Amino acid sequence: MRRIISLAFFALVSSCQSSSTDDQADVSIPSSSTVYQFQQPVDHFGLNDDVWQQRYQFNATFYKPGGPILVVTPGETSIGTYYTDSSYFNNLAQQTNGLVVAIEHRFYGNSNPMPDLSGPSLKFHTIDNVLEDFASFVHAAKTSPDSVFPVGVSANSKVIFGGGSYAGAIAAWMRAKYPEIVDGAWASSAVVQYRLENYQLDQSWGKHLAALGCATEMSQAAKELDDILFSGNQTAISDVQALFGSPELTPRDFAGL
Repeated sequence: MRRIISLAFFALVSSCQSSSTDDQADVSIPSSSTVYQFQQPVDHFGLNDDVWQQRYQFNATFYKPGGPILVVTPGETSIGTYYTDSSYFNNLAQQTNGLVVAIEHRFYGNSNPMPDLSGPSLKFHTIDNVLEDFASFVHAAKTSPDSVFPVGVSANSKVIFGGGSYAGAIAAWMRAKYPEIVDGAWASSAVVQYRLENYQLDQSWGKHLAALGCATEMSQAAKELDDILFSGNQTAISDVQALFGSPELTPRDFAGL
C-alpha cells in the first residue's frame, strides 16, 4: 500500500512538471538566504485585526514556467536554507522544474503575531489560524505570484505542501481542508493521533530511560529544576534559564518546555 501511495504521489508531482525546456529568460535568481515577509492578521476570525509579518524564504534555482510551487514548513522551529536548499523538496524541485518556498509557523522563529508568550497571546496560537496563515500565502502565490516572489512564476501553479512530524500533519490538513488550492501533500511521519493529555508519551520516555539506567537521575533533575523555577529566587531562576538559552521566557513557560 505504501508503494502504491508513493507512486501516486510522484505521478501527481510529475504531472506538475513544466513542459518548457527554456531557462527563465534573463531573470536574476535571488539568494535563497534572503528572508521575505508576508502580512497576516493576528486572528483570521475577527478576534484581533492587528497584523504581523510571517517570514519565508524560497529557492527558484530549478524553476521553469509551469513548474510547481513546493511549500514546506519546518513546524516548531525557524526557517533556513536547509529547507529550501537541502531538503527532499529541493530534490523534487530539480526533477519537476519547481520552486521551493519555506514558510515559518506563527509563534516560532521570528514570526511572532504577539509580543510575548503569555496566555492571552497564545489564544491566537490555534491550528485554525495556522492553517489560514498558510492558505492565505498559497492563495497569493497562485493568484498573484508577483506579490510574493520577485521572479517570474506562473499564475495558478500546482502547489504541493510538505512537512515532517507535526509539520507533516499540517501538510495533510492543508490538502484536506483546501483541496482547491493545495494539489497534493507530502506528510512525512505525520502525527495521525493526538491527545490533549498525552501522558502516554511520558510513560514511553520513562520506560526508555529506565532501560538506559538513568530514570531516577532524570526524575531528580526535573524535580530540582522545578524547585528552582518556582522558588521565587530571581537570581537562581535567571541563571538556570540562561543556561538553557531561554532567558526571555517566564518561569512557567520555561517549565513547560
